[in-house]
Amino acid sequence: MNLHMRLLVLIALFFLMLVDVSAQSAGPKIPLGLSWHDSKYGVGSFLRPDNWYVKEEVQKDTKALFITREEITDESHFLVGFSVNKIQKIRDKVSQTPNEYARTFALNLSKTGELLLNRTISGNAADMQIVRIKKNIDNLSIVVHYIVLGIDSDDAVYVLFFEAPETEWDQQFSKNGRHMLNLFSLDIPTKK
Repeated sequence: MNLHMRLLVLIALFFLMLVDVSAQSAGPKIPLGLSWHDSKYGVGSFLRPDNWYVKEEVQKDTKALFITREEITDESHFLVGFSVNKIQKIRDKVSQTPNEYARTFALNLSKTGELLLNRTISGNAADMQIVRIKKNIDNLSIVVHYIVLGIDSDDAVYVLFFEAPETEWDQQFSKNGRHMLNLFSLDIPTKK
């Protein structure tokens, strides 16, 4: 290879490295084996493990998204998965703001099984209620980690949760759950 060709190859490699660096700095690094899924009903954007199933539905004022290891059918439930419920028009349903209702909702969740974790993380727009419980469903011990957020400006409460059988919890939470619960974007309309 002559000197001119070597110089062109080096310049091309340099530009390829620049493109790669700029792509990495565009946002948070997504763990290998996960990709973004944008809700078709405006719930948000969430991480989806490769080969997992997605199901979305709307019932009255609630939009739901399920990202699950097992396919959800009319006859089956999933064992391992992530769910999001966006409950809208909170002020029409209760005499609380969405942020206040999120606290009440989380308190009620904390009473549905053995309480493993209960914490509030204060934020600028809303407090994040964190609840982790262990409960039995059909003689199977399940661990469920909830995040409940009340967004007053959207008049909505978001309930995000990851669940897995207790026997698989550590592996599934470490591999997928913690990423899915830590890295997401909610579709919250901005006021004009």
